[in-house]
Amino acid sequence: MIDRCRRTLLNTSGLHLGTVLKQLETSILEHDPALDWTASPPSAGADAAGSDRPDGALPDPLRGRRTDPIGRNEELAALDRVLSSAEDGRGTVVTILGQPGIGKTRLADTVFQRAADRGFVTSWSRCPEHRSAPPFWPVTHLAEQLRRTGHVDEPLNDLEALSGVGGVEVFAFARQILESLGRIDRPVLFVIDDLQWADPDTLRLLEYVVSGLGSIACVLVATARPIDDHVDPAFVDCLAEIARVEGSTQLLPRALDVEHISHWLSTGEHRGASLEIARLVHERTNGNPTR
Repeated sequence: MIDRCRRTLLNTSGLHLGTVLKQLETSILEHDPALDWTASPPSAGADAAGSDRPDGALPDPLRGRRTDPIGRNEELAALDRVLSSAEDGRGTVVTILGQPGIGKTRLADTVFQRAADRGFVTSWSRCPEHRSAPPFWPVTHLAEQLRRTGHVDEPLNDLEALSGVGGVEVFAFARQILESLGRIDRPVLFVIDDLQWADPDTLRLLEYVVSGLGSIACVLVATARPIDDHVDPAFVDCLAEIARVEGSTQLLPRALDVEHISHWLSTGEHRGASLEIARLVHERTNGNPTR
């Protein structure tokens, strides 16, 4: 795997492996005992109100990162406006659409942290790429976090029983969700990462939920890849319904320019990289060096 990383990095960016990956390769080849896996105890604050995200929902490199993403000032300003609106009791939905590696999850994590700092109740879920997950998987994760942190008292309904049923039943359950959110005494922010992989039942439920966010202090942020020829029609329908919601915001993070890539390189282990290197990386990656 590391050898594949070496070839890809060299062929796409003209760069070589950094010190950390070289050390990891050596440790693997020498069967370093330090690499043996041991279970870690759960974090003492894992269930603190507004701070719980399910294991695996957020990539490890993003956990605890507090610096703003590079070249995303306009997007962050828009997200801050959405948070302020929710604090005034006007919720909405935000979609962040872009190619893999463009920084969708990074933006979502930043607004997640900013919302938590402002006293929001926060909850994070990710749609699994595999199709073996049960219906309403991301919704179940979000609701379970709210229940564990004491913000929702009632137990979860049998969501699987709603799979494939008529719109009336799903609409009634969506109203239940909105009523529960409206009883929370603080603004709420949900993140659903990789919405393009959501099951059709989840997408249909979200269509109903987002239509009622304007009257409660709740923001839904969803990240997704752009629509292509292979996308599920249910995902297309969901995005269309979200676009119709009054006050909804769609963010389309653009590729980084040379100056931003130079800044990006200067914050990592390639500090001191020349502007020529930044131009080369920009040319080889089309402004998406993390893809």
